[in-house]
Amino acid sequence: MKRYRHTLLLLLAALIVSAVPVCSFSGETGPRSVLILNSYHEDFKWSASQVSAAKAVLHDAFEEVELYVEYMDTKRIYDDGYLDALFQIYQRKYSRMALDAVITMDDNALWFALAHRSDLFKQIPVSFCGINDYDEKSLTGHARVTGVVEVLDIGPTIDLALTLHPDTRRIAVVVDSTPTGIGQLKDVRAAARNFPDIEFTYLQGKDLSHEDLFKTLAALPPDTVVLLTVWLRDRHQTYLSAAAGGRLICEHASVPVYGIIDMYLGTGIVGGKLLNSASHGRMAAEQAVTLMKKESSETLPVVKTSINPYMFDFTQLKRWHIPVNQLPEHSVMINQPVSLYDRHKILIYSVLGVFVFLVGLIGYLAVTIDHRKKAEQLLTASEQKWRNVLVNTPQIGVSLDRQANIVFANPSLLNLTGWRNAEVMGRNWFDLFVPEKIREEIRQVFDTVMIQQDKAALSSFENEIITRSGECRHIAWSNVLTLDAKGAVEDVTCLGIDLTERKRWEKALQESESAYRSMMAAMDDAIYITSPDFCVEYMNSAMIAKIGRDACGEKCFQAIHGRTTRCDWCRFEEVRAGHVVKMEFDGLDDGRIYYISYSPIPHADGSVSKLSVFRDITEVKQLEARMQQAQKMESIGSLAGGIAHDFNNLLSPIIGLSEMMLFDLTPGTPEYDNIQEILRAGRRGKDLVKQILTFSRQNVTRRMPVRFELILKEVIKLCRATIPSDIAITHDIRPDCGMILADPTQLHQIAMNLITNAYHAVAPCGGGINVQLKPMDAIPSDLERLTSHVAAEPGSGPYLRFSVTDNGSGIDPQIIKKIFDPYFTTKEPGRGTGLGLSVVLGIVRQCQGEITVNTDFGQGTTFHIYLPLISDPDQQTVTETKDPLPTGDEHILLVDDESVIVGLQKQALEHLGYRITGFTASREALAAFKKNPKQFDLVLADMSMPGMNGEQLAREMVRISPDIPVIICTGFSERVNRDIAPDLGIKGLLLKPVTLSDLADMVRRVLDGADELLEII
Repeated sequence: MKRYRHTLLLLLAALIVSAVPVCSFSGETGPRSVLILNSYHEDFKWSASQVSAAKAVLHDAFEEVELYVEYMDTKRIYDDGYLDALFQIYQRKYSRMALDAVITMDDNALWFALAHRSDLFKQIPVSFCGINDYDEKSLTGHARVTGVVEVLDIGPTIDLALTLHPDTRRIAVVVDSTPTGIGQLKDVRAAARNFPDIEFTYLQGKDLSHEDLFKTLAALPPDTVVLLTVWLRDRHQTYLSAAAGGRLICEHASVPVYGIIDMYLGTGIVGGKLLNSASHGRMAAEQAVTLMKKESSETLPVVKTSINPYMFDFTQLKRWHIPVNQLPEHSVMINQPVSLYDRHKILIYSVLGVFVFLVGLIGYLAVTIDHRKKAEQLLTASEQKWRNVLVNTPQIGVSLDRQANIVFANPSLLNLTGWRNAEVMGRNWFDLFVPEKIREEIRQVFDTVMIQQDKAALSSFENEIITRSGECRHIAWSNVLTLDAKGAVEDVTCLGIDLTERKRWEKALQESESAYRSMMAAMDDAIYITSPDFCVEYMNSAMIAKIGRDACGEKCFQAIHGRTTRCDWCRFEEVRAGHVVKMEFDGLDDGRIYYISYSPIPHADGSVSKLSVFRDITEVKQLEARMQQAQKMESIGSLAGGIAHDFNNLLSPIIGLSEMMLFDLTPGTPEYDNIQEILRAGRRGKDLVKQILTFSRQNVTRRMPVRFELILKEVIKLCRATIPSDIAITHDIRPDCGMILADPTQLHQIAMNLITNAYHAVAPCGGGINVQLKPMDAIPSDLERLTSHVAAEPGSGPYLRFSVTDNGSGIDPQIIKKIFDPYFTTKEPGRGTGLGLSVVLGIVRQCQGEITVNTDFGQGTTFHIYLPLISDPDQQTVTETKDPLPTGDEHILLVDDESVIVGLQKQALEHLGYRITGFTASREALAAFKKNPKQFDLVLADMSMPGMNGEQLAREMVRISPDIPVIICTGFSERVNRDIAPDLGIKGLLLKPVTLSDLADMVRRVLDGADELLEII
């Protein structure tokens, strides 16, 4: 009986082998990733056929292949912006993906892939198809690129049509004006030369609409054959799909239609030697497979010969009465009826084989059924026992066979995942339940255990599973292998516990702690946390750097403040009560000021830790002090500007009347000399006003050739009058020291500041001050510079050296580098602002000079200032020519709210021959101007006037008479906006108090038509 059983088994195996078709398998076990890049859209018949054929080749070639298909849709849209957008999308999708090859279909996809091969496709193999404009030079520099070129068999198709229709005398070529149509039209014209006896008519998309084409086709004579190349767009650029276009063309044509592209086959064309999209897709995929299997190969020849088959539509052959036996051998036929035998031949043989197999199987089963029944009875009892356990347990349970197919799933698993039992039985566990990202890793562990029968390796395991809704659950498994009598693994039973929620809480806790620590570590403020018993629990990096070590575990008062007991200022009780405490603190040894925040950190056991944040606010406090001082200086500046304005109004009549009186007196007389003294005093007052305005930042400095010795002598006289007589002031001022280019007021300020500083240095104990001024050939090369600006290389010259020496206490070496900083001072409050030396430094830098300090602590200090002398003889020439004052007879409108100034300037200008109309109210002057603006040749107005100032008055007058020139007199020049002054008609600016010569000169120059804004300040 056993012998017959073996015979039956052999017979059964033979029948199964004979009945089942043989499948090709490449043996390639490694997974492959291939991108198919199609130029057109998915519902385009040509594209769909190419992609389908390529997919079939790749699936046959590799056991595992991941295919990605992208349709660029460039038949409907194609420009640079669209291609850039596609690149951004594909880069986002594929830049991190390890592709093994790219298959491009049609021209646009190939050129796109080659253009981005280095930055997107990383030099992977490229195989192309559907290329109808091939140029070998386009592949230069690209290794591992191959494919198949479109070869249009136009000539063979025409030959075939003439053979099947011998009465044909004309061929009507249907072609549109798309890039593809233009290329095919060129090929048809070339092929037409081989048929000189045939008349070719071209129905082109650039000339015809769809309707025009259909009418023309319907009217063709019977001796004509239509050759359809491509028709997608008419002359209106109206798009018609290949399927719809082919159908309509064939319906309207009164004669047979042949084609050269297979996308029209089945729409009504007879056929032809057709460019077959499936053949090209298949050939490109085969080329790609060859490149992937031969990774060391650099080149693979491009297929340039025709691979196009003859293809026909049986329905159209029957319509046009064309015998099948006249067609070329091996022609592909569609719509041909198939006999019952041919259609079901494989099925018939399979049924017969199954019948024979069933006969043998019945005999085998009859012999073995008794043995199986006995075995089943034993298994049923055992299976029922463990099945009850698995079904009723709250744990999830599943049993897998050697191939990881599910043979049992308990209700707990089904409830958790949302599947029904019938839906999971027999399904592969890994494909259905294991996430793709870990699927291969766990499958390898499973396969290893199945082969090596290692129970310990799979006794416990943790991994994620996915439910029917796509949710991931984290499961801890306990696994048991079932072995047969020979020790081989039959299946594995797995019991699992859902740890998903616990994992989420653990992850959230870890992320929270990580974020907290990262935040604390990244802060610049020094932070630490102390426990209720004052032990340091945490320190961030800033606090560790501050104290020089990580003091976790130490007492806070000892680690932070170096104390042996709790700090006197500790506020822990308030923090423990839940309050946030904030305070300023300067108790550390680093001399800094801190803003401290103490915050409570409650714990689950009811205890409270203290979070301490130390923020360094030293610079902020210093800035606040500086801002207060700056505000004081701003207030002083505003006050000084107001005083200067009023003082100018007082000086104006003094200077003006003095100048007027000099016209009536004889030089050399006592009266003349007295008036000259009054005028000189007024001019000194004017210079004093300039100093006040410079101090308050309301005056523009003007550098000019100056003799410093004259200014220095005046400063010494002034200082001698203000410094107590017990302080000796000696000087050594060389006569005729030469001239320097500087602002006289600033030179006056330099001398006053340095001599005043020297007085403050010697005032406490008495002493002396020495002032020197002498020319030098060069700056000594060995001096120590305290300024960052050097006007010239040491040794160049000549220079004028101004020195101030005192025998006071000297300057502390620790602060010598800070003495030129703004607001830095060692004087007690009320005796200095800290601006003196910084102002001196700024003026020296403007003059391209140098300043040095020699000091001995406890002995005295000497400041040396080096100012470059004017080397140009022309610049040193300062002449005071007294030319006659210019005169005129024009009519001037004079406006000033001070009646004295109006009277003085009116008298002076009338003395020079001008006609004057004066007003002390700006609105009255404007009213007079409106009545007759043409009578005035010039407006001379004050800047600061009640009701309407000078700029406003000028704006109104220019609006009335755009050509009227205006001169503005102002107490300080910055009150006038120089950018808009020309637009307001302002031609000149005069700074009060105004001298007669400046007034006469300015008036004459403006009336003579000066082109630019004139300023005398």
